[in-house]
Amino acid sequence: MKRASSAYIHFTTDFRKKLKEKCEKKGDPLPKANEVAKMAGEAWKSLSDEDKTPYNIKAQEDKDRYMREVRRNSAPNEAEMWS
Repeated sequence: MKRASSAYIHFTTDFRKKLKEKCEKKGDPLPKANEVAKMAGEAWKSLSDEDKTPYNIKAQEDKDRYMREVRRNSAPNEAEMWS
């Protein structure tokens, strides 16, 4: 069961994808992972609350999915109840 991801994690996934596409289009090498993480962090800090909304929605949907899975997997099944 995969844990829920935060809004920031959803943002960095999109950020890395867009950066990779941009680098491939220009023919530039992809920056190192630590450089990409620093760039993503700076970009996230500069976003307005309104710009963060789609990522907050994705994070909430992911949290809801995770909670459904937790409930489904933690509910005792009928065989366990009668043993």
